[in-house]
Amino acid sequence: MGMDVLLIDVMDEKRAAIIKEQFDTIGIKQDFMPETIMDYETAKVAEDKTHIPLNFSAADVILKFAKENNIAVRVPRLLTDATPAWAFSSNLDRNQVTETMDEEGNVTTTVEYATAEVMTQRLENYIKDIMTYCNTNYTGVVISWEILDDPINAAETSDTAYRSNYWLKTIGDDYVVQACEFARKYASADQKILVSQDALDETKTLKPSVKLLTMLKEKGLIDGVAIQAHYN
Repeated sequence: MGMDVLLIDVMDEKRAAIIKEQFDTIGIKQDFMPETIMDYETAKVAEDKTHIPLNFSAADVILKFAKENNIAVRVPRLLTDATPAWAFSSNLDRNQVTETMDEEGNVTTTVEYATAEVMTQRLENYIKDIMTYCNTNYTGVVISWEILDDPINAAETSDTAYRSNYWLKTIGDDYVVQACEFARKYASADQKILVSQDALDETKTLKPSVKLLTMLKEKGLIDGVAIQAHYN
């Protein structure tokens, strides 16, 4: 049995005690989110613009806790809509991102994008750097990686119904397969590669999801599906 944890959960003595007693797996959701782990201050002055520098300071606390208490870790949502816009700019610079608001309050974000070639390199390096760091410093702790987070959006009008995000805008449809290829390349042999998708109870989401997941499975790129739901 598992649960998603935040940094405060393992730092608080009472919460940590409950986790150690009740759970044998945990998910590190917030502290592996791109906006948390991507290090902007280092990125903007870095010479190599094909690497997005990462800061594991928060994730380290949870990973160390898991290792010391023999708790397996699931890392969800490596690629999400929450990835900051500056990570797709040519110079990894927030000054290349502008936001404008119309009279109705709708915000439009404009980015001076990096090329598809550079973004493909960033995609590979991002996945490689995270996996290499965890598997080197916390060998055997991470048991699964959720590479894609809700890649299907039934409201999209394209044939694939891929969710519109910055990865899609800069690389194109290929980013979906490429992300899973890179994950399979750098993950340990015993780690599972997953895709997370919600709303599978809805036919309009289920059909394109099954098409995508079947394709990825047939290519040997994923091991399963992480299904999420939010009930009121």
